[in-house]
Amino acid sequence: IELTPLVAAKATFPSQTVGDHECLKEIPFSGHHKADFASLIAKCGTPTGMLEYTKPAEGRLHAKHDKRDEFKPKAQKGMCYRYFAVADDGIKDIDIIILRKGALMAMDKTDHPVAVIESEKLWCVDEDMDLQFNIEVDGPGAGGYTFGVWTRPNAKKK
Repeated sequence: IELTPLVAAKATFPSQTVGDHECLKEIPFSGHHKADFASLIAKCGTPTGMLEYTKPAEGRLHAKHDKRDEFKPKAQKGMCYRYFAVADDGIKDIDIIILRKGALMAMDKTDHPVAVIESEKLWCVDEDMDLQFNIEVDGPGAGGYTFGVWTRPNAKKK
C-alpha cells in the first residue's frame, strides 16, 4: 500500500514542547486502536515539533490468516521520522519492520500492542529512500490497528 506524503518541502513545523522520549511516558491506553493512536499522537505528534507525514492507515491483522500488511512510504533526505503502530487489545504484540531493498533497516523490539520505531530518538535519513514497512502481529491474536508516520527536519543537518 503506497502512502502519500502530506508535508511540503517548505512546511512550517510547530515548536517542540516535549522531548521525543518523554512524550511516551504516562499515556493511558484503552485497548482500542483508534482512541489509543489519538492519545499517542496527542502526546508525541505536534508537541514534539512534528507534522503528520502521511494520513494514518488502518487495518486488521490475524495471527493465522492475515499476519502482515505492507506499506511503502518514501523517506525524504534531511528529515527525521516517528513511525507508530497501535493495536486493539486482541493483539498483544504488534511490530513494525522497516526494509530497504529487502534488507532490514529497523524494527520495533518491544512486546506490546503499541510499537514505535526508535522510542529513544527519532529515525533520521541522509538520502531519499523507498522503504517497505511491515506491520505484523507477533504471536497469537487478532484485531484492528492504526499505523502512522510523523516527521520534522533533522536539526543536526541545518
